[in-house]
Amino acid sequence: MTHSIIQSLGNFFYPQLIVSIMTVAIVAGYGVAFVRGELDPVSQPWRRTLKPLSSLAISLGLAGTVWSFIGAFSGFRNGIDVSRIGSSLALGYATTMVGVGTSIIASLGCYFLGLVRVNA
Repeated sequence: MTHSIIQSLGNFFYPQLIVSIMTVAIVAGYGVAFVRGELDPVSQPWRRTLKPLSSLAISLGLAGTVWSFIGAFSGFRNGIDVSRIGSSLALGYATTMVGVGTSIIASLGCYFLGLVRVNA
């Protein structure tokens, strides 16, 4: 059951999942370092990691969308299969939503950690 769900999510599920988990873990790690007082607000090390992860998450989401659109609209030789088109488009929009959500988490983490420098 789990394998069929993961398989139906497409080729970009695993990379998107890895980037999402990494982003949440990095934001949480910097948050813990801030609470402990171990964070250097002058150098802002979170910008070197969170900004590229934010861009990567959006890129993976959009690549998953393009991939699913190609899959949805290819192969009209046997007629139009509306259910296949609908499921492929839903998968594409889902990958975009996960990418944008991950990017929002990274951007908010970068913003709130940036406030540390202002208030330090």
